[in-house]
Amino acid sequence: MDDHGSGGLMTEKEASRYICMSTSWLRNGRCQGRPNQPPYLKVGNSVRYRRCDLDAWIEAHLVHPPAAD
Repeated sequence: MDDHGSGGLMTEKEASRYICMSTSWLRNGRCQGRPNQPPYLKVGNSVRYRRCDLDAWIEAHLVHPPAAD
């Protein structure tokens, strides 16, 4: 596991940089319960992201364009 945060967990800011999205996008998605958001952990008042979950989320959004004829 990567050395992000405590025990391989990333903060919201680290996760937003990792997936190239803004922290406000992550925050708004969590608050609104959007289904297309990466999974996260809630420990007390802290929100953390696991790199393996972010990697899986990225892979799930991979688009393969159709081949040109």
